Amino acid sequence: MGSSRPRFGIALALLAGLAARSYCAESPRSSGAPAGDEPPSWTVGVAAFDVSRLGTADRLAGDLVVRTLAKALFAAPRRALPEDERQAYAGFLAGKNMESASKTLAAKRGVRDALLFAGNPEWKYRTLLEKADEDVSAAREAFDASVREMPRVAAERPLAAAKENKDGAFFEAPAAGSERSFCLKRSYDALLLGRVEPFYGRLYVALRLYSPYLDVDLYADSVAFSPMERDAALSELSLRLVSAASGSPPATLSVAVEPEDAGVHVDGVLMGEGSVGPLERVPGSALVSADREGYERFERRVEIPAGERTSVSISLPRAASRRVSVGLVDGEGKPVDGSIRLDGLYAGISPLELEIPVDRSSFVQGDADKRRSGAAVLAEGSGDAVSLVLAPALPKDATPVEDSRRAFYGAFGRFSLAMPLAFIVSGMATSYATTAVYEDSTVLSGRSAAFQTAGAVLWTVAGAFLAESAYRLVRYLRSSDSRSVKRAGVR
Repeated sequence: MGSSRPRFGIALALLAGLAARSYCAESPRSSGAPAGDEPPSWTVGVAAFDVSRLGTADRLAGDLVVRTLAKALFAAPRRALPEDERQAYAGFLAGKNMESASKTLAAKRGVRDALLFAGNPEWKYRTLLEKADEDVSAAREAFDASVREMPRVAAERPLAAAKENKDGAFFEAPAAGSERSFCLKRSYDALLLGRVEPFYGRLYVALRLYSPYLDVDLYADSVAFSPMERDAALSELSLRLVSAASGSPPATLSVAVEPEDAGVHVDGVLMGEGSVGPLERVPGSALVSADREGYERFERRVEIPAGERTSVSISLPRAASRRVSVGLVDGEGKPVDGSIRLDGLYAGISPLELEIPVDRSSFVQGDADKRRSGAAVLAEGSGDAVSLVLAPALPKDATPVEDSRRAFYGAFGRFSLAMPLAFIVSGMATSYATTAVYEDSTVLSGRSAAFQTAGAVLWTVAGAFLAESAYRLVRYLRSSDSRSVKRAGVR
């Protein structure tokens, strides 16, 4: 019996020690960071946007939206934490530090109490007890320090993408109401959520940036845009998102250009004409450019300080040009009145004086009537006066390309009308015939026969128009060939 007591005591000591060790091992560390340590970066997770309401074809556009926003967000260098977020995060870390310190203290006490049952000799017991008391005292001091001291949180932290978002991947969004536990479990400092929906022929994008420490949305925004507005809308939305995520005060940019119809581009995206802004921008720099036909192009990189409104005024100088007199003459050199077009746009009636840019070539064309025209390329060194020689008029027995084209369009239009009518009348004849069989009606049988006859006539007419269309198409192609003009006797 005497030997069983030490063995029993040793067993109890081992059990107490294992329990204390297990208690320490299972102590949860900070979900947002290791206890007592601030994470090296402000980690943002981006969930796949909800595109369930979009059609199959539009879901690619929905994927483009989230990828564009994520790319802009992860390009932001740092996050400036506002005071309320810093306090909330410090409180979160303090709670985790206290929890960890209390569990360490309880474990050390468990180890000391287990010495009573270890069955050690008196001298060894006192030595181990002295060491255990020192460990308990140190754990107690660490616990008291965790109660007294609030963790220090840096005002700025590097912004980084969640590991689940590496290589352009996006995870499934958490269920509503579970965002906080979702973020803390994965050590996210923020979570970007959103949806893309159809909206009367447009796309509607709604997004929010959630903070698990404040348990609120740091930023929420929405925009609706057409396919033509997509690039500009996503650019502006990305800028607002990055500004909110970086925590920097928003910056604005306004641009005013003369003339008022000049196009304004910011970082390569067309923002409008004339006066544009104020546009919300991420603090930093932006490439501003403006251009208009007949004016010199403007381009300059502008610094945009945080929290300030930057205004840029631009007056485009006219591009260097020269004046050229343009007139029309016939084959004998006699002046002829007619219309003049410069680069495809109507310029006036000849003779006319045009203003031509010196740094590029221009195409000028003159028409006296629908059968006579002349053209020339005005390049540097072409002179200050240009006479466009009108081509000889085609003989009356020649078939002009324009007439052939109109004849083909007319024949094909008649065929396009006759064929649907033939389908409709044939369908009505079939319907009357089917109904007459079921109801044994001679009246309906008569109507069916009449519609069958009308349908046959319409199909014949449609076939004739189709043959005419084929004939007119051949004539149109032949008249477009230069050889047809030679066969008509024009040299």
